[in-house]
Amino acid sequence: MTMKKITFILTLACILLASCSNEHKFTLKGEIENLPSDTILVYYQSPYNAIDTIIAEKGKFKYSIPADTFTIFSLLFNNNKDIPIYAYRDGKAKVSGPISNITIEGEDDNLKMNEIFEMEKKMKKDTLGIEKWIESFSKKNPDSYTNIYLLNRYFIQRVNPDYNKIKSILANLHGKVKDVP
Repeated sequence: MTMKKITFILTLACILLASCSNEHKFTLKGEIENLPSDTILVYYQSPYNAIDTIIAEKGKFKYSIPADTFTIFSLLFNNNKDIPIYAYRDGKAKVSGPISNITIEGEDDNLKMNEIFEMEKKMKKDTLGIEKWIESFSKKNPDSYTNIYLLNRYFIQRVNPDYNKIKSILANLHGKVKDVP
């Protein structure tokens, strides 16, 4: 083999190895006001159930996970507040603001969570109003994974779930959303 061929093969091998090591990840940054240095629990719902932790220092943190596929996880704070996060391949999101009024920057479903947070603040204990809002939201956004959060929080986690209402809302959703356990 000539030196040119050997150099070409080595160069090609290096390029191929470099491209294979390109790990896809999702990165979440946080700047939570009035959150002391604290541990935030991370609970993965999909595609697998697992728990992890984030150590926040003066309310700030950065958390990255491998993300070859779409992943749903929640940040669980010590005050029992949970914030769902939708991790997209090569995506980024940021949670910020005071713990009582967190906003999320990011793609698709992460942005929709802000709309849900606003609804929750406005309607607080108006159960009937919340249910109507959720039905309307699910019809407008049948491909949104935020419907999983809404169904779980407002329909499934009840003492007596209304299974007919749950089936009615599920009927509007796209298959990819229904496939999430």
